[in-house]
Amino acid sequence: MTERPTTYIQCGLGPTGCGIVRAAAERPWLRLVGAIDIAPDKVGRDVADVAGLAQLTGVLVRDSLRDLPPADLVLHSTASHLRQVGPLLRQFVERGLSCLSTAEELTWPWLSSPDLAEELDALARQRGVRLLGAGINPGFVLDLLPMLLTVPCREVAAVRARRIVDTARRRPQLQARTGIGLTEREYRLRAAKGAIGHVGLRESVALLASGLGWSPEAVTETIEPVIADEPTETHHFMVRRGQVLGSRQVAEGTVGGTERIRLELALYAHAPDAHDEVQLVGSPSFTVRIDGGIPGDEATPAVVINVIPSLLAAPPGLLTAKDIVVPRWQAPHPS
Repeated sequence: MTERPTTYIQCGLGPTGCGIVRAAAERPWLRLVGAIDIAPDKVGRDVADVAGLAQLTGVLVRDSLRDLPPADLVLHSTASHLRQVGPLLRQFVERGLSCLSTAEELTWPWLSSPDLAEELDALARQRGVRLLGAGINPGFVLDLLPMLLTVPCREVAAVRARRIVDTARRRPQLQARTGIGLTEREYRLRAAKGAIGHVGLRESVALLASGLGWSPEAVTETIEPVIADEPTETHHFMVRRGQVLGSRQVAEGTVGGTERIRLELALYAHAPDAHDEVQLVGSPSFTVRIDGGIPGDEATPAVVINVIPSLLAAPPGLLTAKDIVVPRWQAPHPS
């Protein structure tokens, strides 16, 4: 007897959400039954028109949960901060829907919103569903990957990881989030308000520390602009000499008065030598480098799709990437 496909609702049809829909369409074991987005130019259209699928799905985009059919889970991709997405996540769980979200703060929600995290965990257990924050960064490159690389170590004294991304090749939303084209003064004013920069680096420190059995007494983060020393441009922005190319962020975790975790993330246009790197200090000590780095725009939807079977097989509650370590691979359509 053929096993029933896993049914899902896609919430959020921005670049990441549309990427998830396209990736899911390649998996015969997944079936889209509903879609939500509040953008007026998307509501009422077939998901295929919005996401760029070749064939119509018969699923029309709605602006809320009203009148949506039952499903096994929701794939959620809208905003980064739990203060923005928390009420919606609560609605999903209350309706008995498991949810996998790309909201960066959900990868370790006890850092930014401990009360909400405990509430969502208790509610998910009560409803018998699962809630997980997943992605490529946070969720893999600077937290889960270093965690997995410690398996052959007898002991680990420190972890240092770096991700250098050339944003000139990435979507305009990401470039804008790094402050490209701003003056240094504008950049620093916005950074002070939390309106500039990548969300989730501190969460990566906390997630990694938990996986290693460490309890940091402090998790700190700094952010600085990368300034252009000559005029340059991307497909979306013109940058003058002295303006901002992007951001460099560093997050550190201190355990027992000693820096045990240091994560560096550089996101700026035309960054040379783009790569991902993990350095483990311990016994043995070694360094792993991925030349070019893992492309986040392509890899994030893949992460979301690949962990679905493991998520649905996990115990109910609010989970993290370290609870869903190895994806249960399901083959796509044959090429």
